[in-house]
Amino acid sequence: MRRHLSIRNYLTLMNLVLLCLLFPTISYLFLEKTASFRDVQLDNTIQQMEKSLENRSATMVRSMALSASQAISGYDFSFLLDLVGEVVQNDPEILYCIVMDQNQNAVAHSDQEKVGDHLNTQADNTIGVMLEKDFPATLRQSKTIPARFHRHAIKNSHGTEQVMETIVPIYNGAVLWGVIRCGYSLNPLRQKINQTRADWARQMKELMLYFLTTLGIFFSIGLAVAAFFTRSFVRSTLVLKDGVNKVARGNLDHEIIEKEIPFTEFASLANSFNTMTEKLRWSRQQIAEYSQSLEEKVIERTRELQEAQEIMLKQAHEAGMAELAVGVLHNIGNAITPVKVGGAMLLKQLSESPIRKNIAGALEPLAQAVEQTQDLPLSEKERIQKIIELLPASIKEEYDQTIAEIIKIRQMHDHIENVISLQMRYAHLVGDPETVSINLVVKDALQMLDESIRRRKLIVETNLTSDLVVRVEETKLLQILVNLIKNGYEAIDIAKKQEKIMTISTSLEEGETYFVVVSVKDNGCGFTPEDQENFFQFGFSTKKRGSGFGLHSCANYLIANGGSIEAKSAGPDQGAEFIIRLPLAGMEDQAGILEN
Repeated sequence: MRRHLSIRNYLTLMNLVLLCLLFPTISYLFLEKTASFRDVQLDNTIQQMEKSLENRSATMVRSMALSASQAISGYDFSFLLDLVGEVVQNDPEILYCIVMDQNQNAVAHSDQEKVGDHLNTQADNTIGVMLEKDFPATLRQSKTIPARFHRHAIKNSHGTEQVMETIVPIYNGAVLWGVIRCGYSLNPLRQKINQTRADWARQMKELMLYFLTTLGIFFSIGLAVAAFFTRSFVRSTLVLKDGVNKVARGNLDHEIIEKEIPFTEFASLANSFNTMTEKLRWSRQQIAEYSQSLEEKVIERTRELQEAQEIMLKQAHEAGMAELAVGVLHNIGNAITPVKVGGAMLLKQLSESPIRKNIAGALEPLAQAVEQTQDLPLSEKERIQKIIELLPASIKEEYDQTIAEIIKIRQMHDHIENVISLQMRYAHLVGDPETVSINLVVKDALQMLDESIRRRKLIVETNLTSDLVVRVEETKLLQILVNLIKNGYEAIDIAKKQEKIMTISTSLEEGETYFVVVSVKDNGCGFTPEDQENFFQFGFSTKKRGSGFGLHSCANYLIANGGSIEAKSAGPDQGAEFIIRLPLAGMEDQAGILEN
């Protein structure tokens, strides 16, 4: 059995999933955006610190370059040495300071320990490039002295140290004389940057802690709110569940109280459930009332089933008789076949008999011999001549009479074969509905009853509309028409009319549905209006030997196939008319009939 998840657990799980997805996602996005923003701010701060160092160093070195320019113009090189030493001594960030001429020779510099390898300027191409390309040979009065920056590492007594070297040109008057190189240690800047990064990381940690604390508080509030609203929803479902279980256990008097349900949809559902319960109570009451009269209905139904069983027994009997008739007809056909063959052979022998054809010529020599005989009297000769003259005609006449009788026997034999063929054609027990021509079935019925019709000297008039087809079992329709024709000429026999007339017609009746109409009308004994009402009821018959089953079964079959049967009569001794209606077979057939 499949396990089902309760609504309480489902809602709890849903709220947890939503909260666990919503809050962490928002937190992650917020912190990610904040960290990105702070990283950008930190990078900007570091760049500003580096830019500030460059600006400060450029300003100071430019000032030194102006002082050096004045000292050089006065050839006061001792001033340069004092200037360089004082600058390095007063600013701990400055590692070295070198004044070089245009040939890159050191004119003045700070102490060797701080300068390190930078006195060996022949290996340093940076200064040469700047003197050739970056610094103009002649400085215009309106222009600011340019400054260049070069970062590299130096080795001194303290080890390897990162340095930012500020290089500013020295002009003697307006002509480029050399450069002043001032190396600033980047360690203090790196320390400030690292301190700034540490401050930023600390602030981010505090922000994250604050945000996570706030997130935890709101998460707890969200859980409490979700639990509160879920509780109301679950309470409604429990009320509905309790009501459904009680009704399922048979307590149809239980009613769900809508006031206990805060939601409109559930309240509407409870109202519908109460209405359903009320209808169930009413249905149970109706069932109880119906069960009281059930016994009488069972008895009545049993009686109807017994009647239906009797009808089925009669039908089975008739079906058995039909099957027996098929066997009998088959045996009769087998028995009369040799008779037909023998009659044909006898007819051929008699028709081609030499005696019949040649006796006159054979007797001519005898007549001549009698004429030439002298011993016979004349009267005897005349008598013999008369016999010889009449004998061929007498023999031929006798042969012709025999041949005529044999021909009549053959005609009767053909008629018997036709009747047997029709009976064999329509005597099967079960048939499938098929599209048949109504006129062909009418003609077959008349042919099957031809002997009875001719014996009664009945005049049968037909008025058949062409191209009328219906979809029924052909054998059943044939049985119905045979039954109506037989009833018609039996009614004429009862009336003892001198002129016996029966009219059979077919036509198309138009309306919402097209019907094929077959009318069988006779001038027999007719019937009363009271008889007309009971004609098609089982067991009713106006004939002394009637079973009351024929017209009843005809009506049932026609109704089952969408048709009907109707009986009309102006009264006793006024004749009768039976009208059959069957639906026209298929829309295409209807279209064909209408076009014609």
